[in-house]
Amino acid sequence: MTSTISVSLIAADEASAVDRVGRTLAKLEGFEPTGRVAVKSARHALYTVEVNNLGGDVNDAWVVLTSYGISPADDLGSSWQKVPGVGC
Repeated sequence: MTSTISVSLIAADEASAVDRVGRTLAKLEGFEPTGRVAVKSARHALYTVEVNNLGGDVNDAWVVLTSYGISPADDLGSSWQKVPGVGC
């Protein structure tokens, strides 16, 4: 079953935001960016990118994304997001 989540990151522009998320997710199976991106804060160059979860491991995704400075939304559902002092 496919579901979508959103991730936030700082990037130069919308295209580089999608590219960076795509390169990061290439390290995982079961996740891919949809190509939809929105400006969360133009002043801070903060973008939100939509990602398809095609059945990938959400805990692995949380670790990989946060390791590369990408913040997944709470709807990712990783057990790491519930750990005090670790989760966002």
